[in-house]
Formats: sequence, C-alpha cells, structure tokens
Amino acid sequence: MNLEIDLETWIEDHPALLAEGLRVIGRQVHVDGGFIDLLCVDIQGRWVIVELKRARLYRDAVAQAIDYAWSIRSMSAEALRDLVANTTIDVDPLDLQYDDPSERDVAIIVAGAGIDPGLERVVGFLAHYDVPVRVVTFEVFQLASGEQLLVREIIDDEVVQPQARNVAGSRSVEEISLLGQSESTKRAFDRIVRAAEARGLFARPYKRGVMIAPGHMRNRFLMYLKPEPNRGLRVSHGPEAFAEFYPDLTATDVEEALGESKRYLDGEELAQQVEIIEEFLSELPEVTQDADQCRADAATVIPLAALVRPGEWTTYGELSIGAIGRSSAAQTIGNIARTRDDFPTPHRVLNVRGVVPQGWRSAAGDGPGECRRRLENDGVVFRADGSADPAQKVSGEELRSRLQQSSTEPT
Repeated sequence: MNLEIDLETWIEDHPALLAEGLRVIGRQVHVDGGFIDLLCVDIQGRWVIVELKRARLYRDAVAQAIDYAWSIRSMSAEALRDLVANTTIDVDPLDLQYDDPSERDVAIIVAGAGIDPGLERVVGFLAHYDVPVRVVTFEVFQLASGEQLLVREIIDDEVVQPQARNVAGSRSVEEISLLGQSESTKRAFDRIVRAAEARGLFARPYKRGVMIAPGHMRNRFLMYLKPEPNRGLRVSHGPEAFAEFYPDLTATDVEEALGESKRYLDGEELAQQVEIIEEFLSELPEVTQDADQCRADAATVIPLAALVRPGEWTTYGELSIGAIGRSSAAQTIGNIARTRDDFPTPHRVLNVRGVVPQGWRSAAGDGPGECRRRLENDGVVFRADGSADPAQKVSGEELRSRLQQSSTEPT
C-alpha cells in the first residue's frame, strides 16, 4: 500500500515511532524559516525539529529542517516561551530549555516513505560534525487478513558513525553527577548508575544527563537521569523499551515497579525511589559473557548473512532472530547492511513480505530492479504480486543452526 496516512496526526499520537521518549510540543509551529511540522522535546531536553514528507525523502528535507532548527536555536528565551505558549497542544513545561541560545540544543528528525541515497550521504557528512540528524522511513502493507503492517527503518548518526565519538558539549558521567549541586542528588545519581552497570547496562553521557542503555545497543533508551540545581534528580524510564529487551517483563510490570515514567525527585522521595530503582535493576537478568557475545552487531550478523545461499532469501527480522533470538534488532541490522561494504549478498535480504525494498540500492547506485535481477540469477522465483517464493525463505533459526554447524566442522 502507499503511505496514505496523515503522518502529522499519526506521529503526534505515537511520537515513539520517531524516537523513544519524544514529546510533541506543537504542530505547524510558525518560525522565521516557515512552519515546523512538529516541534518536540526528547529525553535529553533537546528541542527537536520534525520534518514530515508523505513521499520519498530527499536532501532538501534536511536543508529545510536545518533552517527551522536555526530559527529555534537563535530565538531569545522570551520569544521561545511565547512560541510554546501559543501552540495548540497542552504541554507539560517540565524540562523545556528556555536558556541562553548559545546553550540551547536542537536536533532534527526527518520522516517519510523512502529515502534517496543523496540524503544518506548528507546525514553521514553532518554526523562528522556532530549535527544530530535522524531519518525515519515507513512502509505500510495490507495483509491478506485485512490488517495493516507498518515497517520502520531508522538511520542516524549512531549508525553512520558507530565508533566512539566525543560529541560536542558532552560531559563525562562524573561531571554530570555534579550538575545538581547537591550531595544527596549526586549520591542518588551515582547509586542508580552503579546499579545499572552492575547488570551490564551502559551509562551514556550527554550534555546535561546520562542515558541508561542496553550494553549491546548503546543508542537505545531505557532510563534517563538528569540532575538539576534546586530541582533534584530528573528520572525518566521507558516501560516498553524495558519490555522489549527483557522478554519476561511487560510494560505494565515496569510501570507498577517504577511508577511515573518521568518526574523530578528530591529529598525523602528521592531516597525512597533510589531504593526502588536499585531493587528493580538488581532483579534484571545479569549480562553474562555468553549473552554479551550474542549481539546484533556486524561481527555477529555478517557471518549469518553469508550463510544465505543462492536460491534463498531472508529478512532483517530473521537475521535478528539468528543473532539474538528475537526480531527487535531488525532496524539495526538494516543499517549495518546499508553502511557496511563487507555485508555479504545484501540483495538476498528482502522486506517482511518478500518484496524488494523501494529504497534498495547497489554499491553502484542501481535500484530495486538490479536486486530482483540478481535474485532471479540466483534461482529465486517471484510471484505475480512481486513477492519472492516463501518456500525459498530461510529462517533465523536455520541460519543460526548453519552457523553452529560450521563452527563445529573440522577445518
């Protein structure tokens, strides 16, 4: 199906489709550069410009968003307060940055129904200069049952520049612990960080706070800690994210254990909540050496992808199942395939319906037709609706079995 959806309304209702912890501040917000589709705030407290396109995303979408970002970035604190006050969305003022423009952080998200290779190159270039840009593409399919299936892919600076980077303006975890200017806040912050690290989680520092993330997927939000003078410790958590990474948990379990998903804590309430968080984290499964090796990273995924034989096809979800036992890392693996020249036979990885993705491009820039040609040369049969023969699909379990067999065979 075509993406015949009002993206603004859809994402306004479900902003987590673009980024976990995202909150919508205003819709069609007028600034000097024009009208911002959605003005948001993320878990770090950064202002986020969301530019939406119902069709394919091209380079000009980023240029337009940069224009809006500069309008927000250069606005006086008073003008920004007035702008938010005049939005039609009732927003919780918690954590909004109205401070000096020189200290104001602005990120960009562009979303649409496909991506032009030129846009990927722009995102890669901007990542070198620590410009936070995320690209989200959507496809919607009609299943035989009548249900609609949403497929989402994400490209951001975490994928384009996967190596450790010293993001401009970021602080160390130790420096952030001092921002609250209170010994009790610092102590609470340190205890939560230690409890998270004891369970194999990663404390990732930003400019004003620390994001707690899975050790093997360090750009995914589980919790966010932000100490502030006179306000205590801001604690946010993502119930759905915890449930994704810990299958024995449900989002309801997390909400019942930790309470409100975002709030400032101080005094006795802070001391009580720290004990609750420590106990919750202590009961999470510890990341053992074996589990730590089971990652959806290039070192794990590339050997699996190499085992898809001529005449077969698979999906990123199946590669994720082969790598970590569940399909939740499909987006990450898609980004690995897109950015790694050594990813083997990428033409053998199709979307969930067995159809060549609209945005497929070879290293030489050839489009979806080239992908289908290579598959047909391999022996893959396509049906009248353009989907590959499901009998030729190889599962993640089978790929994992092949990998285990190859590791035990004598050399």
